[in-house]
Amino acid sequence: MSAKILDEITEEFLVCKICFEDYKKPKVLPCLHTFCEGCLVKYVPGKAQNITCPLCREESALPENGVAGLKGNFLISSLREKLRTGNMEKAGAADDGDTRCHSHGDCPVRFYCEPCEIPVCAQCVKKDHKTHKHVFMADVVTEKREHLSELLLAAREKVPVFENAIRQLSGAEDSKREERERVESEVISTAEKVVAAIQQQQDYLLTMLDSIYLAEHRELEEEKDRVETELVSLRSSCDFTEKVLQFGNDAEILSVTNQMTGRLQKLSDVPLGEDLKIDSLSREIRYVMRDDDMSWVAEKMGHVECHMRVDRHSQLVEEIEKTIEKFSKPSSGMDNPASPKRVNPSERRPTSLIPNGMAELEDEPLWAKSNAPFAGATLLLQTEAPSGGLRPCGVAVRGEMDIVVADSDSMVVQVFSSLTGNLRHTFNVDIYPKDVAITPEGNIAILGCDGSIKLCTPQGRLFRHNDSSGVVDPVGLAVDSNGRFVITDADGHQVKVLNPNGTPAFAFGGYGNDDTQFDDPSYVAVNHRNDIIVSDEGNHCIKVFDSSGKFLRRFGTQGEEEGQFDHPKGVCADSHGNILVADWLNNRVELFSSDGQFQRYIVASTDRLRRPCAVALISDWKLVVSEYNNSRVKVFRF
Repeated sequence: MSAKILDEITEEFLVCKICFEDYKKPKVLPCLHTFCEGCLVKYVPGKAQNITCPLCREESALPENGVAGLKGNFLISSLREKLRTGNMEKAGAADDGDTRCHSHGDCPVRFYCEPCEIPVCAQCVKKDHKTHKHVFMADVVTEKREHLSELLLAAREKVPVFENAIRQLSGAEDSKREERERVESEVISTAEKVVAAIQQQQDYLLTMLDSIYLAEHRELEEEKDRVETELVSLRSSCDFTEKVLQFGNDAEILSVTNQMTGRLQKLSDVPLGEDLKIDSLSREIRYVMRDDDMSWVAEKMGHVECHMRVDRHSQLVEEIEKTIEKFSKPSSGMDNPASPKRVNPSERRPTSLIPNGMAELEDEPLWAKSNAPFAGATLLLQTEAPSGGLRPCGVAVRGEMDIVVADSDSMVVQVFSSLTGNLRHTFNVDIYPKDVAITPEGNIAILGCDGSIKLCTPQGRLFRHNDSSGVVDPVGLAVDSNGRFVITDADGHQVKVLNPNGTPAFAFGGYGNDDTQFDDPSYVAVNHRNDIIVSDEGNHCIKVFDSSGKFLRRFGTQGEEEGQFDHPKGVCADSHGNILVADWLNNRVELFSSDGQFQRYIVASTDRLRRPCAVALISDWKLVVSEYNNSRVKVFRF
């Protein structure tokens, strides 16, 4: 065999992709990737029950004795020995006489243990496999070769399908990029038109302002000139009279008395407040605009959506999924030894990445229950309760960087980093907060236990306080894109909407189970269309209303199955209008489409989630969940 072929075999087959050295005790994973036994021991965490392939990320269950129980790769060992001795003539031969047992030195491997599905030597048959059924390798290898050849041929036929899928998906990426650029251009163009219209209106209003100002200013100047003339006359008469009285004799005084008396009497009798023409002083130049006058701007700008469509890309995805599903099913007859063992979700341990040495949960291991749904979310971080404790009843995300938490056990709001989970700062609000939300300007709105709303800067400086508007038992708070406040009143069984200045706009609801009624409404959210999403906890469902309070839809019933709830609490919506719901007593967060169709579990008890309360999104794939009873706020990737 040529040196080039020898080099290719060494690089492709005999080098471990972890240590990049020649294999030492090669072990093959169910996905058919091979690594050194020692490398896998270092790679797999202690007492782990599953292993994730470092190359393809396929997860599979480990044998009872861990990495050591994985099958050895006899082909690697054989090739390595042949390369070492330079004898490649038998590399493809059927005779396995050169294959030696790893456990018993130079003893040749000639038998096949059917229960263990591995080749063994005579010593293995006498000792470790003496109770197992075994046959000569030569008697079974032909059947195995034929079966593997059939599987290989079927698998090779799928390669063009996947290659075509890659080409189609690459084209879809280009199309998606073009769609983004097109929509971006349309948004910018629309914004420029709106800005131009606003600029034109601004010029008109400023011109009108100048005209009004000049008219008012002209009237004031004319009035000022008249008053100044009167003032000169008054001073002149007063000065003349003073001099006559001071220096004149009796005859001189009496000669001008009538004249001075008439003049002074006339000036003294002037009723200044009525005589002055002060109409312009009683008027005020104002800019008149209603609170909702800016809503047309958002309506004219429109919104961005992601519509489902049936085209060649979606059809291709469906075809690929069907192909993978069919290809993944075990064939009839003899089991395929190359098929990876599927891990039961109830046996799979959750993966958690907790920075800064955060401790694992010590609560009841709900994730170990076999009937719990599996979501597979990754715990990125969790906040640690400070010395004073933490009761996170409400959460909000500001700018994808700050996690704002309403601490209902103390009169404070705490702000954590969404990257590290560290506490950034805390500020006092002089009332027990029930929920928090972020205004369109980026300020923090805080719902107090008395139904009042406080507005604070991101640094915690209070700049406005709105008194309670008749809310009996406030629970949830949301702020729509127009700056309106939406509050749920649990005891009042209502949703109340306030204008941006805090005055009541309207309310809807009442006790009951009808579409427009509530039973202890809990949290509330708004989507990109300003639809109002209410968690009707007592009725175990979610109800959606438009921005004017008109009922649109409801979904969910009480239960444990998909799409059911047991006292739902927190709700939020992603950028596409999908709705996420914290299912409190079922210990999970569920994802629904904008029309209320169940999609999947986002986080569940298998991900070590317990009693989720409030939810908020950092992005469309990072979720913030508060665990009120556990005094923690967690961030999951899903």
